[in-house]
Amino acid sequence: MSDTPRTDSQSSFDEFDVESCDASFARELERELSAANTQIGLLIAGSKQQERQIEFLKGRVKQLEESLKRGDAQIERLLALSIRNESSIQRLVEAGDKAIENIYYRDRVNFWTKSKEGL
Repeated sequence: MSDTPRTDSQSSFDEFDVESCDASFARELERELSAANTQIGLLIAGSKQQERQIEFLKGRVKQLEESLKRGDAQIERLLALSIRNESSIQRLVEAGDKAIENIYYRDRVNFWTKSKEGL
């Protein structure tokens, strides 16, 4: 089977044994070829645009991952600070308890209750 069946079916030979095709058929093939080339160009352009979008999205994902790492590190720092603050508060409470140990019980309860209201 020929790889150009449409052309083969439209070709003819003249008296000098020269093969030719009708001009309208040649124009039709040329229009189809032009349309196919246009379609290929659009597909290539679309593919390049998709590649640019993919690269942009990869960059955005990298930025978000870096932001997430910075956020995680900041959370860890804040958690450590919170733990230190809780420890400091606990030591202050214990020191306050010892400081008022020798005060009369009712005065000690009133004093320490008011002191702890802000915690």
